[in-house]
Amino acid sequence: MEAVARRHGIQGIRSAVERPTLAWITEPVRGLEASLLTALAWFTRRKMGALRHGPQSWGFVEAGRLDEIRVLEILGRLGPGPHELICHPGEVDDDVAAGADGDTPHLRAHELAALISTRLRAPSSGAG
Repeated sequence: MEAVARRHGIQGIRSAVERPTLAWITEPVRGLEASLLTALAWFTRRKMGALRHGPQSWGFVEAGRLDEIRVLEILGRLGPGPHELICHPGEVDDDVAAGADGDTPHLRAHELAALISTRLRAPSSGAG
């Protein structure tokens, strides 16, 4: 990955380092996936150095089901540097049949409403 990044002049590589949350327990399969991605990202950071990494990713476990509370929780955890929120907003939720293969359908309209909520725009102002 490092060789490809250098060859193409890519300055940073995204990493999926996310601290565990209660959602990792309530959704054990996605929690296990997030744990594995976090561990691999940690080893990659150790090998390549943290300065080579681009935005830190958040919301993997809840992707497709983010709500206002989880987005505010993620915002409260952000440290310095660039960050990326994994989300799938849209005007229409996925068809329930789309989750037939074991994946939970994305609640796109629900995520869109959470992302444009006035509570998220000014959480410190007491709006709500």
